[in-house]
Amino acid sequence: MTTFLKSIQSKRALTREFQALTSQEVQQYQRKFVQLTDALIAKKQETEQTEQIRKDTVKKQLARMAAELGVSEEDVVNIARETASAKPKGSKAVIRYRYVDEAGKVHEWSGRGRRPLVFQNLIDHDDIEQYRVD
Repeated sequence: MTTFLKSIQSKRALTREFQALTSQEVQQYQRKFVQLTDALIAKKQETEQTEQIRKDTVKKQLARMAAELGVSEEDVVNIARETASAKPKGSKAVIRYRYVDEAGKVHEWSGRGRRPLVFQNLIDHDDIEQYRVD
């Protein structure tokens, strides 16, 4: 975050900065700030409206294409849901270490990422290689 942003977010910093200004300068900065924020808000609204128009156009095109192909809108929605949920997940890491504690609970670790506490304790008191799964 820039120094400017930090100062405008802090009431104390703003007060300190404005104390050195005349009232005419404060009013001048206020007008500029209002003009800038109004322009930014208008631009944001315009962008949102453009995006909504684009989405509506695509929806109409999809509905037209579905009607031409004889596919119901419900089928299109179901296909979209299936496609969205069918995204491939990352590959699961191969288990490299397996330890069964006194309570019979199985602890497994791929050797990647942060070492689980159970395996850290094994390393501290024992040789972890005897728990290696080949």
